[in-house]
Amino acid sequence: MGEPKDEPKNELWVIRKRGAFYRPEYIGYTSRIYEAGIYSRADAEREASTDQSITAHPLAEFRALVESELAQARSMLAILDNAAARSKGTLSTCRVQDARAEDSCAKDARAGV
Repeated sequence: MGEPKDEPKNELWVIRKRGAFYRPEYIGYTSRIYEAGIYSRADAEREASTDQSITAHPLAEFRALVESELAQARSMLAILDNAAARSKGTLSTCRVQDARAEDSCAKDARAGV
């Protein structure tokens, strides 16, 4: 019979068991698409044929999920970057304040206060 004309022969596939993705090399499961193993169609379908709870899917089927998880990761990175920038700004302010306090303490010490 052969491959359908509109489907590439080297399309990337994932394997799921009861909703969880197989990890690479058939070792364990994950709910995160970006941790899923990538398999050939033949390997994925062969594995799916061993158990009714196992299904084979083209990775392209999960594009929206990948994009969603990527957007969440980018959002988290932006939050971390903002927190780091605030932290750095606070640290700089503290250093300036510490330097001023040291100058003031040195003046007081010289004045015998």
